Amino acid sequence: MSKISSPTISVLLPVRNAAYFIDEAMESILGQSEPDLEVVAINDGSTDDTAERLKAWTSRDDRCRVFHSNGLGPAGALNVALLHAQGSLLARMDADDISLPGRLASQRALFEKKPRLVVCGTWARTFGDAGSHTWRHPINDGAIRARLIFDSPLVHPSVMLRRCALASLQPLYRSEFGRAEDYDLWERLQHLGEMENIPQVLLRYRTHPAQVTVTARSDSEAGAAKVRRRILQVWWPESTVDEQNWHHSFCANLLSPTRETLDAAERWLQRLSKHHKRDRIATEREWRSVIAMKWWEACRHCRILGPIVLQRFIRSSLPGKTSVPAKRILRLVVETMSSRQKKVTS
Repeated sequence: MSKISSPTISVLLPVRNAAYFIDEAMESILGQSEPDLEVVAINDGSTDDTAERLKAWTSRDDRCRVFHSNGLGPAGALNVALLHAQGSLLARMDADDISLPGRLASQRALFEKKPRLVVCGTWARTFGDAGSHTWRHPINDGAIRARLIFDSPLVHPSVMLRRCALASLQPLYRSEFGRAEDYDLWERLQHLGEMENIPQVLLRYRTHPAQVTVTARSDSEAGAAKVRRRILQVWWPESTVDEQNWHHSFCANLLSPTRETLDAAERWLQRLSKHHKRDRIATEREWRSVIAMKWWEACRHCRILGPIVLQRFIRSSLPGKTSVPAKRILRLVVETMSSRQKKVTS
């Protein structure tokens, strides 16, 4: 397809040693039902034949532009891509993922409908080494803000951003947050406008041992810890450094799956809920939904303790059985019963 002189959408695509996957990723973007786009690919020091494959795409489709950097990492490469992007809407994409055909059109339509929207993600389904799972992140702005207290509420390679809202964020991606550079960005964006997720699977997220989110896990945890501390310091200034550090360990599943951990998790979520009554960031319904899912996750982390965990989940004063999807509750039932069976047979 011929190059569009002034595309509305710029797809930012950092690439490093992705020769096995890049063709699928490019096909999924350039084959979108939304044709008003360009792909700004940054070959970030690849040592395989990624560069040759990208060059072939520029020959095939004029909407694809390729630039080169030398091992800047994802955050640095994305900032380079932003310098070359021409669109008023910026879409993210990773070189090992696949965007479904209606993704960009659906996101563009939402931006045109909602002038205060600054970032829009979608649901995603994993495939590859870790199996198939659907990531159903919160949909509305309030629920996203509530989930932001705990972790990233958007699937990074699924998002689209409104460029004019980003002028005050320099640099857009900050390398000092490692692979939590997206979590840092969402926290800063929440002060500039509204956030949403389209409740449809519009991205297929590939899992494999070589992906950066696997190889740089400790780097990601350190960056996420900084963001979580910052969120609590702003939203709950009275929280102590020890509480902020415990909150990160809890959210990152770094605590041992013991009864003490489960007790502490329940108390902490109750305290957060009490503070939310003083300083609301979401509707009561949105808050209850997010807290219920976090309580479910805490119980699942401790599933090795057996059926007692299921009893705690159901009997807690925290929202649970009425706010968590039935499939997830059934999963907790199966996993806790399985843990008891293993104890009996061991």
